[in-house]
Amino acid sequence: MTAFLTYITIIGSLLSSFQLNAAECAFCNQDKISKQKIYETKYFTVLVDYAPIQEGHLLIVAKRNIVHLQDLNDDEAVDYNHIVKKVYSFFKEIIGTEDYIVLEKNGKSAGQTVPHLHIHMIPIKHSGSLMLGQLGVLYKIVFGAKALSQEEVANKVRGYSSFFQADQKKQLR
Repeated sequence: MTAFLTYITIIGSLLSSFQLNAAECAFCNQDKISKQKIYETKYFTVLVDYAPIQEGHLLIVAKRNIVHLQDLNDDEAVDYNHIVKKVYSFFKEIIGTEDYIVLEKNGKSAGQTVPHLHIHMIPIKHSGSLMLGQLGVLYKIVFGAKALSQEEVANKVRGYSSFFQADQKKQLR
């Protein structure tokens, strides 16, 4: 019985370590956000993923500290749709593909490691075997991808931001 209670205590402490408050949340940390940000709206920030699955992998992060996609209010949902279209244009014009994966994990059992709504948009370019390409992407999604250095992230932020800034200027004309 004592071993069982010890096991339950260990499991409980591990689970509680996954419950972050806003002060500990990576997506609420403006210092971290500012280093990866390439675009923002009233409700969302678009970030360069620091461990990209593919070239051009971006994150759409809710500014409001919510956990699930279904927690978006109507205004946020409209804004999210607008951003998806903008990111699609980026993939098409800069990355050179119209194919992409939208990945959003809801809850710990689904693999959500940061309890703050963030949606991955991953461009997919066909190269060689379609099946091997898809397996490679799936492998990186499940097991993670190599993290970029701070310098590599900064270079991507500079390069990617110019597309979104130029796109905003086009819309203002």
